[in-house]
Amino acid sequence: MRVGVALLVVLAAAVLLRPAPTGSFGWSGLRWPTPEATQYVGLAPPFDESYEGAMQDWTDGTGFEFSIVKEYRDPCESGFGNSTENGVEFSDKACGMEWPSGTLAMTFRHPSIGIAVLTGTGVVFNDNLDWGFYNGPPDPELIDFRRVAFHELGHVIGLEHEGSADAVMHPSSTLFEVLQVDDYAGVVTIYPDIDNPPPPPSPDAKPPPPPLDPRVACAKQHLLAAGKLCNKAIKCQAKDWIRGPDPPALLKCVEKAEVRFVDVYSAAVERAVDRGDSCKLDDDPGDVLSNLDSMMAVVVDRVTDSGNRGDESEAKLVGRLLKDSARYCGKISRIESKDAVRGNESVRVKRRQKARAGFEKKFSKKVDKGADAGVVYNGRPVNEVGDAVDTFADVFAAQAVD
Repeated sequence: MRVGVALLVVLAAAVLLRPAPTGSFGWSGLRWPTPEATQYVGLAPPFDESYEGAMQDWTDGTGFEFSIVKEYRDPCESGFGNSTENGVEFSDKACGMEWPSGTLAMTFRHPSIGIAVLTGTGVVFNDNLDWGFYNGPPDPELIDFRRVAFHELGHVIGLEHEGSADAVMHPSSTLFEVLQVDDYAGVVTIYPDIDNPPPPPSPDAKPPPPPLDPRVACAKQHLLAAGKLCNKAIKCQAKDWIRGPDPPALLKCVEKAEVRFVDVYSAAVERAVDRGDSCKLDDDPGDVLSNLDSMMAVVVDRVTDSGNRGDESEAKLVGRLLKDSARYCGKISRIESKDAVRGNESVRVKRRQKARAGFEKKFSKKVDKGADAGVVYNGRPVNEVGDAVDTFADVFAAQAVD
């Protein structure tokens, strides 16, 4: 999984650099005229706050001054040599291009014509993916927005990938949630004009934690896989309502989500066995999938109950409500996966309550907006839809976690 890709044109340059204190950092050959940059961030909460926090961490840790303007600017708007946008967005395309497989985000850097000085950047996050937030060891089944934003901001500064050292700028994963010595060395070397840079971070900053107990790791993977299945499969149904009935496409979409679940579920069981242990839930994956499909069908039925596919406006409303339900299902399954590792019941309950309140608010807002436009929602009340999603997460968590 590639954390980020920086696209740029590198021109010949001669820049007086401060001697590197340590590290083998990668540099693009580009730098800002002074050690500062403004980012125009129009992301929705909580992504805007997370992005701003990542900016502040670079500033506090290196002396490179980031500032933020909370307004939208198109990161793809300006071309070579004259970009001043410095925008940030989620998009299903990477500035008009299809996303390369496994790519989470891209940073587009624009130099001045004839000299290797940055005039602007654009950061685009892949909106085809499920984004979230978590602390702790890197998880291949989750995408932590904060870490990816931290990495992309390194590209904005001018850093390139560095695969030979522990670094935020590692090309394939971010092992650390905080600045590392290699990242610090890169910034203070490229920008010798940073006055009184802060001291470098400790070389021992947040070492990778020990591996999880095999049964805990298995439960975590099973919960994440179930959440992704629920999120993806119900979104398949949403697409079918929004775009119009297409049984072959719907079947293909759902089957893809189911195959992914079976693969992850089975791999987790095999890993536990390889480590001399077992999963609490090691039933036949086909039987587990059938049980999950039944619970997801209840969610879909409650949203689509009495829905009129022949009314385009109503069908689109139902599709959007299914999307909200899918996201909620994925979110609370991730909460359960964290609880499997940490076992903090009070935190779990608080997060579940917050997620439920957020879901009901979004769902109800769409229903009310539709009603204002003369579009009637004929499905079950939001609390009954939420209860069905909660049942999916609660039943599977009880099966998967000791």
